[in-house]
Amino acid sequence: MSDNFTEVRKHFEIAFDLEGDARSQYMAQLERDHPEIAKAVRSLIEADSQASSFLGGTAFDDINTQDWIGKKVASFTIVDVLAEGGMGIVFRASQENPKRSVALKLIRNELSSQQALRRFELEAEVLGRLDHPGIARIYEAGQTTKAAGQRPYLVMELIDGVPLDDYLNREQLSVEAKVTLLTQICAAVQHAHEHGIIHRDLKPSNILVTPQGQPKIVDFGVARVTDDDLRATMQTDMGQVIGTLPYMSPEQVHGRRDDLDTRSDVYALGVVAYEMITGSLPYD
Repeated sequence: MSDNFTEVRKHFEIAFDLEGDARSQYMAQLERDHPEIAKAVRSLIEADSQASSFLGGTAFDDINTQDWIGKKVASFTIVDVLAEGGMGIVFRASQENPKRSVALKLIRNELSSQQALRRFELEAEVLGRLDHPGIARIYEAGQTTKAAGQRPYLVMELIDGVPLDDYLNREQLSVEAKVTLLTQICAAVQHAHEHGIIHRDLKPSNILVTPQGQPKIVDFGVARVTDDDLRATMQTDMGQVIGTLPYMSPEQVHGRRDDLDTRSDVYALGVVAYEMITGSLPYD
């Protein structure tokens, strides 16, 4: 990791703990002393604020999450809530034909414009190319009815698994077994890269492990498409900081979208690998 990246993390953690005028004064001084670092720190703070406001419910204030239970989205009936995150709410849903349980993600309101919806559908189409035992399959993408707010939705394979870190804590695997598991994860990421997809948010909570020990990479909600013919159409949030700080490559932290390629995922995998073997992150 570069010294500059380390400095960004340090100043972000300091600024994050400050509030109101104290944070404003700190950032003003940082901008005078280190404008590039200040720019990256401000982007991180804004990204965190957006995610936090969603988790607080503001993105779905018009419809209570529980109000979705029992409702139909296309041919899927929502059963219960699985998780909430920065990109949307994930429900367990049932489908009659074929009969199966699925994960249905409703995308947050700010992605609901017609242009954004088209980009989202194109991305789902590209992700539909992926066919690997280590990647959760995508079944369908679309938009809810007007009555339901015309929200983009994504239907995915429902994974019976636990996050990678929880699995490792529970199973107490040997180093050799951890390396085998890591090799499977790397093979899945390579498959995505070979099909023009960069995940951009690889971390233990986005890698589920089934009872059979099969890792499954999930949450391609912030993935980036590398295909030249689609890249120009799908320019959502390319200038924003996307990812989870401990696993983000320097180019992600600085929002350098032109430098973002498969190596960012490789960086994240390196952090994941380090954490798998040692039980801690490589940087405090």
